[in-house]
Amino acid sequence: MKYVFLILFVSMYNFVFSQNCNLSVSEEKHWLKAVTFVEEATSNEDYLLAAKEFEQILISNASCPDVYYNLGLVYSKIVSSKGEFAINKAKEYFNYYLKFKPEESAAIEKELIIMEARLEKYNNDTKNNMLKDFEGTWEKYNYFNGRLLSASQMQININNSEVKISSHSLLKNISNIPGDTYYYNIQVHSTGISYTVNSNIYYPEPVNEEFGEYDKDTRVFSCFISLLSKTQIKEKCSGIKIQYYYHSRLIFEQNNSVVSEFIYDKTD
Repeated sequence: MKYVFLILFVSMYNFVFSQNCNLSVSEEKHWLKAVTFVEEATSNEDYLLAAKEFEQILISNASCPDVYYNLGLVYSKIVSSKGEFAINKAKEYFNYYLKFKPEESAAIEKELIIMEARLEKYNNDTKNNMLKDFEGTWEKYNYFNGRLLSASQMQININNSEVKISSHSLLKNISNIPGDTYYYNIQVHSTGISYTVNSNIYYPEPVNEEFGEYDKDTRVFSCFISLLSKTQIKEKCSGIKIQYYYHSRLIFEQNNSVVSEFIYDKTD
């Protein structure tokens, strides 16, 4: 029995593919269900159902190139919504197909170009949507034995995918101490934002430590913030180094391997 499987793509070609393998009765059942899911698809989940049916055929029949080809087409169709997962699956099945049909490499190469374009759009859309959730004012409060130790506010601004971060203390006894904080090496990733933060604190009266007096310390941290929800973010920082200065002269430096995590709540 011969079945025709039709999928239309935004490309130079409309693919019409026939099933020419010898399938068992149960395998033909999976094929028909897959074709039905594709022809009547109204969501990406329908394409995943079709893929599941085609993959059932491979369990008992791994030598039918038509199944690999159609699996590649199905997964390529959902790259725009499933990203890396879909494109990796599509490439995997197209590669299997080319082992049976190497003469089709030119056609498959065109599909790969289309998939890369879909993936680029998916990644760009994902990044932009994520950045919208990060933008705003966030605050964190740290308590110990019921006593408020610190409170700070972080402002994240987005302008044409460019991220700017600033922060300041909300406590008078801390904010009265002169200081400044710089955020740099800011990079947007698929799961969050990484950056390096350099915090300088200037003390009105020199602080006495075992290594000597200092009137300024500089703390450098490598941080990453991720979304927990629409109203919460998590900042995870690992210390790189701390430098102590007296009258603008470096008097002591130490590496800092402490890892800290803070939860910020959105305030606007």
